[in-house]
Amino acid sequence: RMAGDLRRAPLVAVAFAGKLMAEARWAAADAVLEGAAATSAEACAMWAELALRLGDFQAAERRARAVRINGADSPQWTSWYDRFMERLARERLAGQERRTGGARSKRY
Repeated sequence: RMAGDLRRAPLVAVAFAGKLMAEARWAAADAVLEGAAATSAEACAMWAELALRLGDFQAAERRARAVRINGADSPQWTSWYDRFMERLARERLAGQERRTGGARSKRY
């Protein structure tokens, strides 16, 4: 019931999810944002940011694309998407370097 209420009030969902994230209650924040993401580019962007924070790069990219599609007419969301995808690429690279101990493969 609460998820349905928050879906109808996405700004409240974003504020509530922000509090949950500040308390490191990731799963609860994810559930709140999932419901609101369908009706709000802001909630969907926060949902993408959460996935990036948790290192779920595939979910982060998928959610960011949804923001880009739903906010296609907005320069704000176009700009957010571009910056987000740059951060996502950096985080992916950093994750690969952590897994390989910083070693890069050499091609001859």
